[in-house]
Amino acid sequence: MEFQDSIGKELRNLYDDVAAQPVPDRFLKLLNQLETNVLSSPATSSAPRKSE
Repeated sequence: MEFQDSIGKELRNLYDDVAAQPVPDRFLKLLNQLETNVLSSPATSSAPRKSE
């Protein structure tokens, strides 16, 4: 059980380190572009479907 506790602590430390890192500017820019495209496009639920 001590071995599992040690692994758990290491995994929590690793997760905390990753979660504390800032989001890269490039990723934020992509998210902003996606949000802009989604908000500016017409609702897809009301768009007519193509027949197959």
